[in-house]
Amino acid sequence: MAISRFSTVFSLATAAILALASCAGPAPAPAEGSPSPGQEGPSQQSVATPNSPEPAVAESTHAPARQLDQGALEAILASLKNDSGEPLSMISATDMAEGQRMQKLALDGAGITPESCRVFAASNAELPAGSVYAAGSWQDEATATATIVTLMSADPSVLAAKLAESTKNRPDCASFSLTVAGQTVQTTLAQLPVETNADTETAMLISQDLPNNTSLHTAMVEALQGGLVVTVAKLGPAVDEGAAPELGTLVNKVLAAS
Repeated sequence: MAISRFSTVFSLATAAILALASCAGPAPAPAEGSPSPGQEGPSQQSVATPNSPEPAVAESTHAPARQLDQGALEAILASLKNDSGEPLSMISATDMAEGQRMQKLALDGAGITPESCRVFAASNAELPAGSVYAAGSWQDEATATATIVTLMSADPSVLAAKLAESTKNRPDCASFSLTVAGQTVQTTLAQLPVETNADTETAMLISQDLPNNTSLHTAMVEALQGGLVVTVAKLGPAVDEGAAPELGTLVNKVLAAS
């Protein structure tokens, strides 16, 4: 299969899978020039929550109980640095809009088995009315990984209801197949333990068997604090459950900056 064709299949499959995994907004479109799995360097993608029966509850230390505006979300992201002191590369509004377009294309044109997962994904992909979001990423060429932080803010009661519904329905999609352009991606979602300072949080490991005989793994943590949903994801061929504590710490950094 040509690289360009595989890249399209991978992007669409990723968008649909993230719609199933997260309720925190659209998946950013892959950065221009980012290689696909099987090529050198990291791929870019966003992340979220598993098939947990009940979200974990932790002591709250920061509570943005109000809805934050776009500028506030971007300021939070701009304050973050990784262990090497590097700031996030902000993901443009154009790329975020492209991510939304890819999600719609994937959900409209992909075959998802079981069928109930398609309904769940479509519901998950719908953004709450009046919500705002922003995202940024770090890429590590040495380890072929990408870490993505997505923030979404909306009315706190609306977010709480949406996250509760998503958590309740996700167990039905713990394992599913997705077919795009004649290529099938088998996916499993496994719950991970994680603790953050948010009101509620969930974590999971998403494993994808890709059409070019490679695998991609994404660890994701999604946390709700008042009017703010924080989703952090780390993806790459060697990412495993050990990434969850690192992502939980990153969630806490976001909450501290809010």
